Amino acid sequence: MKQKIFLALFSTLALSACSMDESGLKEIVESGRSDLTPAEVQKLSKAIVKYPEKAEYLVARGGYYDLNGDNDKAINDFDRAIALDASHADWFKKRGDAYRFSDRYEKALEDYSRAIKLDSNNSGLFTARGDCYVELGQLEQAEKDYIRAIKLSDTSEEQETERPNRAITVDQEMFVIEKSYLTENAREALVNVYIFQGKNDQALSWLEDFKFQNNQSFNNNAFKILPQRALLKALMGKKEEALSDYRLALTNIDIGIADDDDSGPGLLVARLKLAKRAGLLNKEERDKYLKRIRNSYLKQINSRDQSEAEAALGGRARFFLDEGMKDEAEKDKQKVEGLYTQKVQQSPKEAESLLDRGNYFVFVKEPEKALADFRKAAALDPENELYQERVIAQLIELKRFDELEPLLKEGLNSCADNWILLLARAKLLEHRGELDDALIAAKRALENNRYDADVHETIASIQRKKGLVKEAEASEFKARFYRDD
Repeated sequence: MKQKIFLALFSTLALSACSMDESGLKEIVESGRSDLTPAEVQKLSKAIVKYPEKAEYLVARGGYYDLNGDNDKAINDFDRAIALDASHADWFKKRGDAYRFSDRYEKALEDYSRAIKLDSNNSGLFTARGDCYVELGQLEQAEKDYIRAIKLSDTSEEQETERPNRAITVDQEMFVIEKSYLTENAREALVNVYIFQGKNDQALSWLEDFKFQNNQSFNNNAFKILPQRALLKALMGKKEEALSDYRLALTNIDIGIADDDDSGPGLLVARLKLAKRAGLLNKEERDKYLKRIRNSYLKQINSRDQSEAEAALGGRARFFLDEGMKDEAEKDKQKVEGLYTQKVQQSPKEAESLLDRGNYFVFVKEPEKALADFRKAAALDPENELYQERVIAQLIELKRFDELEPLLKEGLNSCADNWILLLARAKLLEHRGELDDALIAAKRALENNRYDADVHETIASIQRKKGLVKEAEASEFKARFYRDD
């Protein structure tokens, strides 16, 4: 009898412990977060060993690996999860994302296609697959997918307006916001394809199709689409229409600023730059926004969150530089440089700390200092192609072409399709006057990065030197549109 009672009690305790353990894991899985803590990842890893049939644990850990750039581990977890249960479109999308962000576009495209079979009304899947088609040079297929994504959203929006009184939960509302965000990415992506193809009227038509409703609520899609539409109209010579769209864009930003005074300097800086570009910024208004931006940065710099304070200090330095306030910029630059230098001194053999400081120097337009850090990082980790790419980019910025040749030869031998190296070679050949070969190299770079303004600018420069005026003008148009800053 006592033995039966003990066994019953033991079973109850075991079930209780399992329930508690499962409860914590359930919260991790259902939250959908990828920014897990090391303790949460460890808990998932133990659970995966203990419960190998639980595919959702593998998906949760795979999301963490994907967020942290460990694509192979992410793909391995998604593979195992899908082998257990291949009925989730979202799992195929997650694996497709991991493939896409590791430049394995054919594999990504396969996964997005399988996800679409399971969820054919998901606009985000068509957008993601369209991006893969672009990377593979299949622009007509990309165009079809982007249009499908936009039309899916239009249809769902029409259905929603038929039921205006339907209660919406917070989770559902977030889904609607995310879906809308992805769809407007499809619109932007479609426009990029048309601009690349020289179909400017079609690009404008799809931008005109976006309707901004001024309903006193900040519209994130309008924040992206309206300035893009205004820019395209300005480039096409439609100055009055462009001005009207710039005013709409400024109205939307003003709503966002009024909605949240504590949102940081981002919207304030965006408004200042947009008004300047549109020619709608007088001295009084500029002074007003400069004061507000200063106060906003200062508030972040005085934050107890050190990472936020450091980021704000660096952002303010760049802002002062852009506004021509060199003395104030220099003070901030020295402070931030000191913080990065401390980190470098703490880990002198760590290439990543040098990379971080070098990237900061690029951000604040200090190419000599950036080059020195990237060279040190490359010496510490010569197998990492990223460091050599950074070195080459700064040599181009400094116009030190004589130092490029050996680096480019070595780099292109190991990675013949690297667009950064191909662009560098094009600039080197242009500098030497070898224009035919320069144009070939630049167009090869373009095949691997169709929307980079610097690539189009380089092509335009070479075309002008070759006397190809119309072609150069078309390339310059694309460069100005894609730069959009």
